[in-house]
Amino acid sequence: MPADESPGSRPMALFACQGGVSADTEAAPMSEWHCLDTSGPDALIVRYEADLHNTLPTVDHEPTDCLGHHVDPAPTDTPDARPRTWVDNRFAVKAGALRCKGPGLGPAQPMLDNILDMKIQLGLSAAPAASSGPARVAHYLSPHDMGPVGDARWQRVRAVRICLLIRSLTPLTEAPTTYLDCEGHTQTAPTTHLYRTYTQTVLLPNVAP
Repeated sequence: MPADESPGSRPMALFACQGGVSADTEAAPMSEWHCLDTSGPDALIVRYEADLHNTLPTVDHEPTDCLGHHVDPAPTDTPDARPRTWVDNRFAVKAGALRCKGPGLGPAQPMLDNILDMKIQLGLSAAPAASSGPARVAHYLSPHDMGPVGDARWQRVRAVRICLLIRSLTPLTEAPTTYLDCEGHTQTAPTTHLYRTYTQTVLLPNVAP
């Protein structure tokens, strides 16, 4: 059973930290993450049940995490219970790269280079008492405004909006140019590299009740 799941409750599917997560808790379970609440890049942890269809399996046909590492099934309380393989993938921007760490041993590894910032917005459904029909995103909140792990708002997340600030590999302009950052503010590039932001909204229909 995941660290943040109690009997009869739905497990947390994700959690995000504004400004990143402290170095001493980034490898800890979701419930132990300590958010820095700074202006730095955000951090995101995503939990799901891994199988051979939603991951790239190993040569032995076993589910994997974001780095391709095999993940062992969680122990069960009863002999007849189906083993479930829970994966917690942790995403953060460090040293100019978007990095990921799975639940296994070893440090986070770079997935994308030349990434300078990541900002997360969480799309929430209407409050349960006011909702009817299929869950739809009513509004977006920053990780800071969502509250700590265990806040009921995290169970209402139906979409994640991710913005990445990317810098070109080499200098491409004669003089520094301007760009819009992930918060929509105009910034002047510190170098003659190109700086651009890219935003993607990921819907989470599978967490809907």
